[in-house]
Amino acid sequence: MSERALIGGRYRLVRRTGQGPSGGEQWVAQDEDLRTEVLLTELPLGPGAAEGEVVRLRQVRERVDQVGQLRRHPHVVALYDVVEHEGDPWVVSAYHLGAVDLATRLRQDGPMPTGELAAIGLALAGALGAGHALGVLHERISPSAVLLVPEEADGQASRQVLLTGYRISGSVPAAGTEAGFLAPEQAREPGRAATPAADVYALGATLYAAVEGHPPPTPPDAPVHAPELAGLVGAMLAEEPAQRPSADEVRAALERLIGASVDGPGAGKGGERPGGREEEEGTGPVGGRWRFAPRAPGVWRLVAVAAVVVLIAATGTFLALTAGKGGPEGDQGTGTPSAAPSTSRSGTVFPYGQLVGLTEPLTTGDCVNAVWAGRPLASVPNLGVVDCGDGNNAQVVAMMDFSSVEAARSGAARQCARQADEVAGRLPDAGAYAVVPTAQGFEAAGRRAACLVASRHVPFYGEVGRFRDHGIDLNLQQMAVGDCWTYKEKKDTYQALLASSCSESHTDQVVGFVEAPQGMSADRAYKSANDLCRNRFGATWAPGDDTAVFGHIAGDNDWNSGFRHVVCTVGRADGKPVTGAYEPSEA
Repeated sequence: MSERALIGGRYRLVRRTGQGPSGGEQWVAQDEDLRTEVLLTELPLGPGAAEGEVVRLRQVRERVDQVGQLRRHPHVVALYDVVEHEGDPWVVSAYHLGAVDLATRLRQDGPMPTGELAAIGLALAGALGAGHALGVLHERISPSAVLLVPEEADGQASRQVLLTGYRISGSVPAAGTEAGFLAPEQAREPGRAATPAADVYALGATLYAAVEGHPPPTPPDAPVHAPELAGLVGAMLAEEPAQRPSADEVRAALERLIGASVDGPGAGKGGERPGGREEEEGTGPVGGRWRFAPRAPGVWRLVAVAAVVVLIAATGTFLALTAGKGGPEGDQGTGTPSAAPSTSRSGTVFPYGQLVGLTEPLTTGDCVNAVWAGRPLASVPNLGVVDCGDGNNAQVVAMMDFSSVEAARSGAARQCARQADEVAGRLPDAGAYAVVPTAQGFEAAGRRAACLVASRHVPFYGEVGRFRDHGIDLNLQQMAVGDCWTYKEKKDTYQALLASSCSESHTDQVVGFVEAPQGMSADRAYKSANDLCRNRFGATWAPGDDTAVFGHIAGDNDWNSGFRHVVCTVGRADGKPVTGAYEPSEA
């Protein structure tokens, strides 16, 4: 394989990094659609395996989909996709520049201090337990499967711990499992199916190797250079699988050992800044005003990507809610017509069913508070109409007329998508949702379905899209790609005053968004916001010295609530206002 080759019609090879766990090539590649770097790992088919090619590809896709359930875990390297090239599958995963695996770290620096190892073990046990809860086994844990991502560019103080190297294909036990890290029952019986207990053994062997400098002997003994961990590691290395603790029990033991209930190294306590200093919220709305990375005039140049970033470009699935019954457009929970009637015993009519709770039909422009029964945009919401800016996390952007409830149920998602997706797709953390009337409430709803744009994690604190007034002080959640606004610095924060168009005087134009790397703290994002945006958009939007790309992040409360997007803008490097829209460079 050569540089610049296009894999799967989307991923352009940039540089080879070595071999993957299955012996195939591993490359850093450029995602031509999202314009970000990813890691590609080849899973070559063996000689004479052409007849099983289709089955093999299907199995790889199924396994990647399974492991992909963990892509948002802060201590798991995200798997994104599987593509085919010349008959072989290639797995697409997150790329973390500067990361080193634990095996390399041990070769370079020798055994690890107990305190640092306990924090790493806590992160790994959390990742392993999350996988086991979903039925996802790792099957090849060893120091080579643990990535340490440095918090600082100089490589000091590795703070992010990531589990990688999940078995995607191959024999069980997995071919390529490093000697000394295979559970004894699997070593005795080649081909024996993996179990959670086998994963725990391999994790224990990894911790042992990190403090002793070599894998545990056979039979294993407790590590002597980490007396605080000796009992726990010894239990993880028990001969009989039933005698080993679960991954969750390992995590709980490590939490007690280090005296913290956190999700691994680098995680701060809820509601508190590192070091215990409370966040300065400025004058923003409840939930946290955004913080800004300091601007300094001068030259901004494109540098190498320091972490995987994802451009949020489209909402993907558009769900339609048919209250009281599983709708045809997605998972609507377990409601039934009898469980969610449209008319109460008192005669009150609920146009969209009692689960939704509204007694009056929605209208275009309504701001609502949505309380989701489960995952936002993938479950039934209870809705309440509120004043725009009063903590609203959704807004009705369009209403669609239908001749019958059947037509509404079958066509609401498709027709609303033309309106709501256009708005949601330009916002950093939003999606679209169709609220469809029930059969009994169809007339009361005006024979119309409501098209919502809803925030996934934190409120909008105001209107979205065309409903916003010119001159308002934008919240990050309201910022849309193409918006032009004027930067006004305040004591603790800043204002972003929306221009009616980019032909008006403005300092910033929104060019896109970057999702922060998994596990990144609000403080780290604050320091890295400009770099994250510059890495993603600098070459396209600010190729010269006179323009610059800036990053803007949420306050700690919103960040900890899941709003992990950095809003990226372009403007003059000296911060002076301009008139006219910026255009991306074609270079």
